[in-house]
Amino acid sequence: MSDYAGKKRIILDQYGVPYGAGTEAGALRVTLPTDGTGQVKIVQVIPGYGASDLGKREDDPHNSLDVGVMALAVRADSPATTYAGAEGDYSPIAVSRYGQVHVLSVPGSNARTATFTATGIGSVDNVSNYPRRDFALQVKGTGASATSWTVVLQASEDGSNYFTILTHATADGDGAIVFITGKVAKYYRVNVTALTLGSATNISVTSVGMS
Repeated sequence: MSDYAGKKRIILDQYGVPYGAGTEAGALRVTLPTDGTGQVKIVQVIPGYGASDLGKREDDPHNSLDVGVMALAVRADSPATTYAGAEGDYSPIAVSRYGQVHVLSVPGSNARTATFTATGIGSVDNVSNYPRRDFALQVKGTGASATSWTVVLQASEDGSNYFTILTHATADGDGAIVFITGKVAKYYRVNVTALTLGSATNISVTSVGMS
């Protein structure tokens, strides 16, 4: 038994017997209290996180020959196989019959174009399964440039409450593309808040969400 950070540490062998059973030189034999069934109650176990310990701390750097526990995966020939009972549950990693990890292919971007002859809100683009964080918006007149316009790209987390994340106005120029990054959204839509067509037949508005 040795002192460990102010506490007494008993080293057990693979059978749970105190290492050396008190026979080696300098060993200190102790009496362990038991419950009514004769079992020893372990109140607290503090795992180690050194190079030879199984535990490791978050953000600690990797070192050669570090000891750890191998992460096992489960073969699932169908990618649709679900091991977790509900969202937030722990689940094993799933692999194919060839040992390949099942992953979900996420589209890199999705573009939508709509035409407007007056102010109005376009249809909602639902990307809740693949949330976007970068967006682009283009406004272009058909037949000629519109006299003036204000088109906003609006985003929402719940599909009900929208807020403006990007604006394309007359000063940006016909056919110009405006961008914004770092605005994560599950739903987004185009809203033409002001429009004077002039010689243009309509305006074509293209919105793009990129992951």
